[in-house]
Amino acid sequence: HLFRNNMVGLNDYVHLVTNLAQGFSVMIIETKV
Repeated sequence: HLFRNNMVGLNDYVHLVTNLAQGFSVMIIETKV
């Protein structure tokens, strides 16, 4: 059960990092333009 909780936390972490990366990419693109 603990492993399952860790996997959910890892999934949330990956999702958060992905969102941050996408937001950062958009910011860079807007800055270049």
